[in-house]
Amino acid sequence: MINMVGNALNTIAPTQWQLRPSEFPSLTFSFITENGEVYADDEEIETSYVLQVDVWSKADYTDIVNQVKNTMKQIGFYRSFENDEYEADIKIYHKIIRFNYTKQIN
Repeated sequence: MINMVGNALNTIAPTQWQLRPSEFPSLTFSFITENGEVYADDEEIETSYVLQVDVWSKADYTDIVNQVKNTMKQIGFYRSFENDEYEADIKIYHKIIRFNYTKQIN
């Protein structure tokens, strides 16, 4: 799952998993939760994920944010939360986007 998301986001901007970036613009991501969603005969048959993608930039990041949303939709995620922040200590614009995904277990 980490590789699937990382590879998809890397087509937009440099991407790191769970690390604060050192170059801008860039993306970071981490999975907030991973839970059993649906069970049958005491076996998990679907797993749900909540993923957070952070967009970091020194300038307007509207185009990057739109690319992230489109890319995540293409690989089966749907957006559940979004928030704009400004990191005053490092003078960086920071967009937080959360996505949900449900995977069927074979």
